Amino acid sequence: MRILHLNTYDRAGGAEQFAYDLTHFTPFENMLGVKRKQTPSQKTFAIPRNSLSYIQEYSDKAFYRLFKRTLLADLGVKIPIHGTAKHLLKSTHYAQADVVNCHNLHFDFFDLQTLPLIAQEKPLVWSLHDLWSVTGGETYTFENENFKRGLPNTPYHNLHPLLHPLIDRRAQYMKAKKAIYEQLSEKLVLVVPCKWLGQNIRAGAIMSSKVRIVQINYGIDTKLVRNEEKRDWAKPRVLFINTHNPFKGAWLVKKIMSRLKGDFEWHVIGEALPELPEAKHLPRIQNDRKALNALYNSIDVMIFPSEAENSPLTTMEAMTAGVCVVGSSTGGIPEQLGETGHIFQRSDPEDLLRILQNVLAQPLSNIRDLGRQAQKRAERVFSLTRLNADYGNLYQQLLQERQEGYFNLVKNEF
Repeated sequence: MRILHLNTYDRAGGAEQFAYDLTHFTPFENMLGVKRKQTPSQKTFAIPRNSLSYIQEYSDKAFYRLFKRTLLADLGVKIPIHGTAKHLLKSTHYAQADVVNCHNLHFDFFDLQTLPLIAQEKPLVWSLHDLWSVTGGETYTFENENFKRGLPNTPYHNLHPLLHPLIDRRAQYMKAKKAIYEQLSEKLVLVVPCKWLGQNIRAGAIMSSKVRIVQINYGIDTKLVRNEEKRDWAKPRVLFINTHNPFKGAWLVKKIMSRLKGDFEWHVIGEALPELPEAKHLPRIQNDRKALNALYNSIDVMIFPSEAENSPLTTMEAMTAGVCVVGSSTGGIPEQLGETGHIFQRSDPEDLLRILQNVLAQPLSNIRDLGRQAQKRAERVFSLTRLNADYGNLYQQLLQERQEGYFNLVKNEF
């Protein structure tokens, strides 16, 4: 079975890592087409685009550097400027594919109107990693739920991928997306990794009720990330990732760290914190699972204060390595942790302080026992074997539907 995956990049954040892993570590003949190829993998290729697409991309980058605004962000939602139908649909990779599995389609490389053309010829799956499919262009809208009422405006159009467009086209984009979903109808199957995302996608006012949505949890390769059972130090080690990403909520930890009491050690990834001179500052780790596994096995507690999230790979990997995770109530994080971690109210520093203080007041053996419970949960719920089986079953059912001419095998779950 040959699967063609489509994504913005082959390496970057969590969605890119998932698409890359699905391409490289599942038992299918996979290829991954991307906007820009960043790895030497022979299973990935850059999707050819029109000259106008590159002009749009680089003019927007230049405009943003000068004015911190964009001109034509996400224009491919409304106008086919990238030439996706001309280039991708006539490629050998597309011709050989039995199923097309899309991932992130935003950030100026894919003409969304190509989706109905693909669905006419092949089974079409879209693995969602954020809310972009049901908004005017935002990947997350935080507390704002205007997308559920069909309203395009939120205060967050300054964030990626829209980046504060000079002309606000969000109403036009929502209208264009709605028309595409109505045209696709039951020929499109959306895959979500958590209930939170599935419920919000279904609640999106522009999403057709005939589009089917199913849940398949992300999977972790326990050969790459695992609990080494070598934690023998005497004080709890607490990891915090210091990032300027507005989605990640680093400000919450910075606000309470001076008031956190107890005999423990801070471990900080990212920019050094002058207010914590005693902390062990660690370099950022990118695309190195061996180094990540070593990191997770060198700590006891990880704080994950994200304010906008789907089903983060970071928390799943930490759980698999036996880490006690203290996470926010954002998105699918509570579903991930279950009873094997600690949840604080999103954007509430006082609740974070209270939870952390309670965790650090426990004996270190209790903290590590909870980490082992998290490991067992991750191995059970986020199994790579299960992910492979679930995606394989989905692909097989869609191919059977295509052969029989009925869309009745894949059942809508939301």
